[in-house]
Amino acid sequence: MPDRRQQKKLKKKRRHIQGRRLSYTVLDSVPNSQKRPVFSLEYLQDSHCITLCDDSDKLAFVNTLRKLSKLTWNQIRTSQRHGLGSEKIYRRAFLVTIPPKIGLDVTFIAIRFSGLKPMVGFQDERIFHIVWFDKDLNVYEHGS
Repeated sequence: MPDRRQQKKLKKKRRHIQGRRLSYTVLDSVPNSQKRPVFSLEYLQDSHCITLCDDSDKLAFVNTLRKLSKLTWNQIRTSQRHGLGSEKIYRRAFLVTIPPKIGLDVTFIAIRFSGLKPMVGFQDERIFHIVWFDKDLNVYEHGS
């Protein structure tokens, strides 16, 4: 019999599917690090929206999403940070206000979408929530 922590993990990985005639539960045993990312603009800030980018940056964003969607989270983490990889951004480095609806326990990461221009957001399971498109490099303090 699994202990409470193991039961909680198993419960978290279960997914209930309700169909028209059939209802069943699936146990998802693949860790998120081995899954491909899904992208969300739910938390995107108007001040740093993709609509403010020029056409070449928009096209680069679409191409980057296509490339990233073929990789796993583990492959993204281990790639070069100025390529298709990511880098952790500490809260103290931000030059913009972090939306209050984003919890204090969130770890922010930057992934380049056009040259060295990063999209900054956070990972929640396999979803990457994009919060800012840092086209002018003014969202956080960039090291030299």
